[in-house]
Amino acid sequence: EKPSWMTGLRKCTWSRQHPSMETATEGRSFTRLLAAAGACILWSLLSPLPVVAQPHEEETKHGTEHAEEHEHLKNAFGVFVGVTHEGRRDNDPSLGLEYVRRINESFSIGGTVEYTFSDHDFLVAVIPFGYYIGNWKFIAAPGVEDSDHGTEALLRLGVGYLFELEAHWEVNPQVNVDLVDGEDVWVFGVSFGKSF
Repeated sequence: EKPSWMTGLRKCTWSRQHPSMETATEGRSFTRLLAAAGACILWSLLSPLPVVAQPHEEETKHGTEHAEEHEHLKNAFGVFVGVTHEGRRDNDPSLGLEYVRRINESFSIGGTVEYTFSDHDFLVAVIPFGYYIGNWKFIAAPGVEDSDHGTEALLRLGVGYLFELEAHWEVNPQVNVDLVDGEDVWVFGVSFGKSF
């Protein structure tokens, strides 16, 4: 295995010999991922769907207070910290940003951008569709994976458990699997977020 400084030297030498090709390829990939992530977040923010049904006018004061106590906030933003386990991103740390828009008590949609620190610098962008059963959250998330090898379509499937803390803070341990290019890439981690 080559030391990391040799890999960096090789990349530096190659980029001097082919500067326009590397810049163009990196620029197109990054622009596509940034546009996809931005579109997902913008769509989620502008979605006019209600979060929970309005309480009936006939409800008593006690009933209204009980309904408000269990109302879910519309938005959540979080930071994901994790590690990959198998496949092309084997045992590499991951760091990501997550946004979730609750449609109602059972469903959500959002956007996730995750960077995996490895020799090939993987960037994953997905649109997670969530389904909740109590505090359990199940997701199916189509998206893309971009790396030095190119851009590949992927499907992320996952499950997590949402711990709700004071002042609308959340901790969400989760297990995800990315189905990409015929491989299963397992991602284990936890997100720390805040609902608003």
